[in-house]
Amino acid sequence: MIVVPEVKLQKPKYVEVEPKHAEAKSDRHRHKSSSRHRRRRHRSDSSSSDETQSSFRRHKIKPRTFDGSGSFETFWAHFENCAAYNRWTEADQLAHLKASLTGDAGQVLWDSDAAATDTLAKLIALLRGRYSGNRQADKYRMELCLRKRRNGESLSTCTRIYEG
Repeated sequence: MIVVPEVKLQKPKYVEVEPKHAEAKSDRHRHKSSSRHRRRRHRSDSSSSDETQSSFRRHKIKPRTFDGSGSFETFWAHFENCAAYNRWTEADQLAHLKASLTGDAGQVLWDSDAAATDTLAKLIALLRGRYSGNRQADKYRMELCLRKRRNGESLSTCTRIYEG
């Protein structure tokens, strides 16, 4: 009798082989995702202040423009909200306010001397003096007095403007 050691045969393992270019893509993807993961981990591990971390995620609010035709108080309320949210300094607010002025309101910067618009408080006082609610009401009252019915405009449309 011959004794033969028992040998267990294993089934062959099938391995999927991707073409070379696909392998290169997957390596690049793995590398990108791992570096992205490291960045995330680094941000969460850092001991910097919440203000620094939140600046990565915060979007800036862009202020509207003011041309002098609408309400200055409405524009100013919106501008103050932008300034508070964006954490602007007084110098930033002055620069953004000057950049927001267009048309007739922008002409204020040219009509006034530089000393009258060199601080935020002075520029706001100047704009309020020219475009505040009382001044705007006077302007609109004069426009209504001078307004004439346009060609093709019905009488009912014209009177709605005076009533509304």
